[in-house]
Amino acid sequence: MHITALSFSFLPPWFATIPLGWIIIVVGTLLLTFDAMRSGPARAAVIVVTSSIALFIYSLIPYTYFLDTFVTTSTSLVSAAIFGGLFIFIFLLMHRIVFNLGSTSDGLVMSFIAGVCGMIAVTITWLHVPALMMLWNPGSEINLLFGLPYALGWFIGIYIVLAFLRS
Repeated sequence: MHITALSFSFLPPWFATIPLGWIIIVVGTLLLTFDAMRSGPARAAVIVVTSSIALFIYSLIPYTYFLDTFVTTSTSLVSAAIFGGLFIFIFLLMHRIVFNLGSTSDGLVMSFIAGVCGMIAVTITWLHVPALMMLWNPGSEINLLFGLPYALGWFIGIYIVLAFLRS
């Protein structure tokens, strides 16, 4: 099951030429930006930290004593659900840890930067979890831009930006 295109007859024809992956990234960025404007960049920062931690922990699951056979024999939908549950669990823990550090809004520009950082982290994480890629492949240009060769650089850059966002 791959989602590659949407058909909206009420939109102008040039809109159909925009890849669905970029539309999802822009909408996700706007949602994270509006959330950061409302309640500060804390949730975006938690999403960034949660993405990298969940990706690391998910990569360790096949080597776990009790879970190795369950994960290797499960379908991609079950693997995606396992990753989703792990992501939500870590998000809730990290949110409790860090929320008070950035719970006030710093204006539109800082909120937009937090939203972009959060969406980049989600995109990189999505690209590196095979079960999620089976559900939706964002496209070759997004794979090229946020793929494995650049993932570490993106995460380091995001951490640096978020570290200085509050100062």
